[in-house]
Amino acid sequence: MFGNSGKAANIRPAGSTIQTAVYLKKLISLLLFLFSLCENYAQKPGSISCNIDIHINNTLYDRTLPNNGTGFGLGIQGLVKMNPQCMGVIDVATDAYGGTKQLFLTADGKPIYSKGGVVTAFAGAVFQPYSKWYVGITAGAAFFNSNAWFGIKPLIGIPFLHQRLIFKMGMVNIFQRDEVSHQNFGYLTFGLGVKLF
Repeated sequence: MFGNSGKAANIRPAGSTIQTAVYLKKLISLLLFLFSLCENYAQKPGSISCNIDIHINNTLYDRTLPNNGTGFGLGIQGLVKMNPQCMGVIDVATDAYGGTKQLFLTADGKPIYSKGGVVTAFAGAVFQPYSKWYVGITAGAAFFNSNAWFGIKPLIGIPFLHQRLIFKMGMVNIFQRDEVSHQNFGYLTFGLGVKLF
């Protein structure tokens, strides 16, 4: 995608506002489906829990992968038990990214900025068929470089030590769509959480 000169080749332009509206409609539809699925199986409202975590991110793909190779940060996750196997979840994280931070340019000379920090705010549903692990899917907004982007995050959690600690793993895909390119930003995240209540 990029040559030694630091310039990008064959990057497609994107229509921004129409695609943003389409992604927002998809997000709303996905969240309504997930919560209605939980509500259909819910018998009575359950407890609320919250945990905080530290995590590290390994970037899988990006417009300029060397610029944003590794990230680390903090997260907070709130869970509302809807029934013994289903929980609603809100997942917020803030991350700093390290890398070469060199300036890349598109073929027509536009700068492709690196990511210094990324904030994500996702919501969705978690399914816990067994007490020893859970899986879920969340979607929402990612904020960096003065822009907001649509993103999704499948996740896995493994509680241990009487569910006071939680090993977390997720895969985040952020749909970068602008005049620079259609190249997505994706990373694996691994963290250790501590249950607050």
